[in-house]
Amino acid sequence: MRKKILLLAAFGLALALVAVGILAMMGFGYTAYRLAAMNPEYAYFDSDGVRIHYTVDGVGTPVILVHGLAINGGLNFRERDVVGALKDDYQVITLDNRGHGHSDKPHSPASYGVNLCDDIIRLMYHLQLDQAHVLGYSMGGFIVLKLAELYPDRLLSFACCAAGWTPRPEEEFDFFQALADELDAGRGYGMLSERLTPIGREVSRRNRLRMSVGLWLINDNKAIAALLRSMPALVVEETALRQNEVPALALVGDRDPLRPFTEKMAEITANMTLTIVPDADHMSTLRRTVAIDAIKAHLQRHAPEATMR
Repeated sequence: MRKKILLLAAFGLALALVAVGILAMMGFGYTAYRLAAMNPEYAYFDSDGVRIHYTVDGVGTPVILVHGLAINGGLNFRERDVVGALKDDYQVITLDNRGHGHSDKPHSPASYGVNLCDDIIRLMYHLQLDQAHVLGYSMGGFIVLKLAELYPDRLLSFACCAAGWTPRPEEEFDFFQALADELDAGRGYGMLSERLTPIGREVSRRNRLRMSVGLWLINDNKAIAALLRSMPALVVEETALRQNEVPALALVGDRDPLRPFTEKMAEITANMTLTIVPDADHMSTLRRTVAIDAIKAHLQRHAPEATMR
């Protein structure tokens, strides 16, 4: 009898563990479904052989939004209602950077680097735009900073949000390479979730795991790894920042661990103003009214008609 009871208990425990595993996978699957659903399919263009997805909302002066690593235009800007906040006054354009979302996902590092900037310019050609405001968030901010160096005449203004600059980029390259190695080895985005832990706050292990698994499920992780290995090509020299003539905004949450890089960028970049968003971290900055108001004020201040007065 005792043996039967132990067998039944073991069987019951095994069933419970299986049920927990199934529920967890359902939860992660639902998270991935929600993340994907936030980026509706709209239209495509050919960027030198790479198919790039983009969306357009509203009419008026164009504002191009460039998203961060391992997400997409919809998740970064539509889900956070940045598109909704701007589309009544501007033609708001998002794109899925190559390697992300609905866009093509090459597995060679040579396909990324400055091609991430060139995709934006080719999108402008496709939409017949001579100039545009361009705003980048996180990785998108690093792309936009390089874009301003390469194509300043195509920009009405630019904004680097939750991104920045360092005179010692080698340390960041080490992180990019290590994260790429983790992805290639199938170990997920744990390093990234740790890196983005808010200053002065703890993030539960459950939420970190949810972020890591969610990103793993929605991405072609070989493509993300290839992009990470190309990041040194986006370096901007200090001289270029000091000589910048394009109106610029730096924006970051006060608890964002990238804040020191943003402040250093704003310190040395000519024609750049800095806004620090109170009680905001890397994930929450764009949800703050202060951030949206700063973006709107920046765009209005540098509207084409304003610059002609």
